[in-house]
Amino acid sequence: MWMKLFLAMILIPGMILPAWRDLLKIKRINVCDRVIGKRCIYKAYTIEDYLKKVAKGIEQYSELYHLDPIMLLTIIKIESGFNPNIVGKDGEIGLCQIVPYGLAYKIGNLKIKRYRTNKTILLKPEENIRICAKYLNYCRFKCNTNNVDIIANCHNTGYCKEVINKRYLIKFRSWYNRIKKFIGTIDL
Repeated sequence: MWMKLFLAMILIPGMILPAWRDLLKIKRINVCDRVIGKRCIYKAYTIEDYLKKVAKGIEQYSELYHLDPIMLLTIIKIESGFNPNIVGKDGEIGLCQIVPYGLAYKIGNLKIKRYRTNKTILLKPEENIRICAKYLNYCRFKCNTNNVDIIANCHNTGYCKEVINKRYLIKFRSWYNRIKKFIGTIDL
C-alpha cells in the first residue's frame, strides 16, 4: 500500500510542488531525523526518499489505528503540502499541523512525559504522523463514526458536528476523492 500512496504523491497533479516533481532524485530536503533534548538533528533526504518515508509512515500508523490511509494522506496534503518544516500562523507544526499543547498533541503523547515539554518532536515526520493518526482515532471514537468527512472535521475543528468548516471539508472531499480514484486504478 505504501507504494500506491507514494505513486499518488508524485503522479497526481498538484499533490506536491511542481518543482519537486522535476527534482525527485536530485534535490534534497532537510528533515528532522532525530531529536536530542530539544534540538532536531536534521538529515538531507532526496525528495523521492523523503516521500517514500512519509508513505511508509502513513501505512504503518493507519494500520496501527485502523484508519483509512487515504484520509491521512489527504490531511497531510491539505495541512502542509508535504513540507515537514512548516509552522502555521497559529503555531501549528509539521506535516499534519499539530498545535503544541493542543488536544491532538496531548492525546498523541499520553503517558509519554518527555514529549510534553518538547514541541520540537513535531518536526519529525514519523512522530507528527503518529500523533495525528492517534488523534484521528480519538476523533473516530469521540464522534462514534467511520465517516472520513466527520473525522477530518474533528481533526480540523475539534468537534464532531457542532462546528463545521465547510471550506476545509470541500477541499478535503475533493482531494480525498481524487486520491482514492487514482489509487483504485493502480495495479501492482
